[in-house]
Amino acid sequence: MSTDAETRSGDAPAPTRTTDSADERLVGRIGTGTAILAVCSVQLVAFAAALAVGYPGAYAGFAVVSAGAIAAYRNRGAFGVLAATLGTVLLVALGLPC
Repeated sequence: MSTDAETRSGDAPAPTRTTDSADERLVGRIGTGTAILAVCSVQLVAFAAALAVGYPGAYAGFAVVSAGAIAAYRNRGAFGVLAATLGTVLLVALGLPC
């Protein structure tokens, strides 16, 4: 017999979680592939705009800030935000020409 299916007399049923926030409902409906495509598209447009202006360093700042913002939005905690930000700094430092 499985303990998951059993009902004990002293235990209260688990409360159901209702989602009031439209933001939480939207995150549940957007798939991972769609989110990755959206982030990549925004990054490409920002990079193209920075190159068109003639200052690719502007993209470096945008990439670092956007990585930290995405990690913060996804509730990854302080370590997650720091890891995303420093990882992006490393990638930008290796990828952008001097």
